[in-house]
Amino acid sequence: MIGSEVGRSHFETGAYGFWRAHLRALLTAAGTPAPDALVELLLAPLAPEVHGHQREPPGLPPEQITTAVARRTRTLGPAV
Repeated sequence: MIGSEVGRSHFETGAYGFWRAHLRALLTAAGTPAPDALVELLLAPLAPEVHGHQREPPGLPPEQITTAVARRTRTLGPAV
């Protein structure tokens, strides 16, 4: 299902809208200034195209991708 959400179409799916609204609510609750601008930046690494590109040969191991996304999430926390 994730693979079917390519290009601009993934912005129009219910799933993306749900994750966008959820993340925006979390950022707002945390008192993050300008949460609308930050939501897209935080969701971008999770886009199917990005993940697919990272997995193409020679491909990154899934653990490395997971670690990088988790590290970025932790480092963005105090800066926002």
